[in-house]
Amino acid sequence: MGLIESGAVQRNPDLEQSLANVNVSPFPPVASKYYDRLRRDNGDNGTEGKDNPLYFGIDTGSEWFAPLGACFSLSEKAVERAAKRVIRTDWKVAGKNGWDPDERHKRKIFDDRETWNSRSDPSTHDLQFYFSYHAVMVVAGELLAKVPTHCDPEDSSRDFAQWLSDCGLTRPDRGWLADRRDPLPLATPAWKDGTRRDTNWLWSITRGDFDRMLISEDQRVNVWGDWIVGSSDRQESFTVRSALTGPERSEALLRALQSSQSHWFDLPAANDDRLEIAEGKFHLKGWIAERHNLAGLDRHDPWAGDIDYPPHSAAPSVISGMKLEPDAESRQWFVSGDPQTTIGLWSQVWGEYQKTQNEDGRESGNRLQASSSFIFELLQRFQMDLIVKVQIHRWERQPRYEVNHESRYQESSARYFLFRRDGGFFTI
Repeated sequence: MGLIESGAVQRNPDLEQSLANVNVSPFPPVASKYYDRLRRDNGDNGTEGKDNPLYFGIDTGSEWFAPLGACFSLSEKAVERAAKRVIRTDWKVAGKNGWDPDERHKRKIFDDRETWNSRSDPSTHDLQFYFSYHAVMVVAGELLAKVPTHCDPEDSSRDFAQWLSDCGLTRPDRGWLADRRDPLPLATPAWKDGTRRDTNWLWSITRGDFDRMLISEDQRVNVWGDWIVGSSDRQESFTVRSALTGPERSEALLRALQSSQSHWFDLPAANDDRLEIAEGKFHLKGWIAERHNLAGLDRHDPWAGDIDYPPHSAAPSVISGMKLEPDAESRQWFVSGDPQTTIGLWSQVWGEYQKTQNEDGRESGNRLQASSSFIFELLQRFQMDLIVKVQIHRWERQPRYEVNHESRYQESSARYFLFRRDGGFFTI
């Protein structure tokens, strides 16, 4: 369809209709409760020869067979029998105990845990998982052509279309995660460049550290994000949150938050009913869209760098109110109608691929930055102030299976900043 829509292929109504029907059931859906479907056994009368059994991974049934079966009101065992039939009969896969040994296993090519370090989808697919995955897809196609799908009127997240989407790429636009990966920021904390170990490093966070995390060297203001920097023996994480607040009580709110003994209170994202406030002159309103982290097949792609997706962005009401337009990858958000095509927001997401879980110094992050002029225009338009929280947490890295509780679970430090709608700036 993409080729047709781009004009690379001549339009053909019959072809377009055929493509539109791919992975779509020809039958009307049946309404039923998801958990009622999971409890059905469908008469598991089929037995397998004990002389030549076929064993799947320990989580294949619960993570693959059961969710697919629920889409058609079939049991986990019914889907498992169908998958075994595809492997044994259609593909004629034989072998001792059900599987021919994977040549990569025999040659000891696989590293520690890479073929079994995930309940549902390991970072590397060995022959057993490869056959299992593709057999499930073949069974899904057969069921779709012969059996009506079921849907829960109150929960569309368990429908067949969602199941199939979860088995594909991460991005809804079918782009690769690697295309959205940004380079690591050039600016690094001063301690990373030092060669002499500072024994007081854990407790030596200064006001200047918060200032540098609020405003970067290129004068962009960090307004939302989480990122981490590290070395072989130390790691430091940063959390930034911001929200619009009523100007009459904004300074009082900043003082209350800063003087609090614990920094557990978080600033709200847009439409967060738990944290947003609208009582008299007390107002606290989120303006950053809440993210729901997605994960698809390409999350194990080394070139994707194990990044989080989607990146941060402003809420739809802010995008509309400020007339923002993104570039193709939503890295930069432009103020439309501006003759100088001013960039108001920058959205960055970065990461580093780790082949094993025990590699040192992994760095990753996802943050949203704004220009100071954009913040001023935002506050003028919404007649609000902006409060920003910068939180820093440091800990020492320990060898695997060793935990330094004094380091890892020490209280984080936070500082609050206030951008006023009149252009002023305040902190304590």
